[in-house]
Amino acid sequence: MNDPNLRKIINANLDDIKNDNLASTLSHASSYLDYMYGYKDINKRKIELDNFIQEVKYLSNKLKIRNNSDGASDV
Repeated sequence: MNDPNLRKIINANLDDIKNDNLASTLSHASSYLDYMYGYKDINKRKIELDNFIQEVKYLSNKLKIRNNSDGASDV
């Protein structure tokens, strides 16, 4: 992720990511990238969004593992 505002989106949606509710976070990032790139540079937008999705999935899995090791339930 090259755009620092994508990191801000992650930080603003951290509770949703912790609870594995990724749809709103991904939608927020997609809308932001649409605004930033529009139809000018579709390839760069796709790369940024793909990298963002991978980062959010990684973070979500990492937080689930941490919660499970702390004794929290999956439910």
